[in-house]
Amino acid sequence: MAWQLIYTSALRTLVPGQSGYGTVARSADLREALVQRLEQFSYYQHSAAAPSQTTPPSPVVCAYRALDFRGSRYHVLTRIQDAGLDFTNRTNHLAHHLVFEPAELASLPPPAVILARWNGWRCRWEESPRFLEDADWGDLRTMPRSVPLPAAGWQRVTGD
Repeated sequence: MAWQLIYTSALRTLVPGQSGYGTVARSADLREALVQRLEQFSYYQHSAAAPSQTTPPSPVVCAYRALDFRGSRYHVLTRIQDAGLDFTNRTNHLAHHLVFEPAELASLPPPAVILARWNGWRCRWEESPRFLEDADWGDLRTMPRSVPLPAAGWQRVTGD
């Protein structure tokens, strides 16, 4: 069973009485120990320059990890990005994690396709904290299973 976790700064998180950075949404059956590990991966370094029209936007960080944790292997796709200002008017970021078990990988598109094209990535969280449901997975299972070739963008950037 695949899981999700969304981490950002909010007035309320899923932990009663907690505000600030924390998990605001996740799959209900995600193990607590794994939640804590994903939260550790949710850090984002904003650029030091003050925002202006000439400053490039803060980059979106995408990552794939094979995580061996407490005797199990998980495959984690992470997308972290600037999320504007939080409820205190300080810089904010949002980390969105997708977690898969090895048996699920054969039915999924490659990680690069999911990271680049999945329509379910969140860039902001303005809802109340909640547990995510099947409807929150968007079109993940219907996405193409391959990367279109030739990789024109890659060739343009690298010359290869």
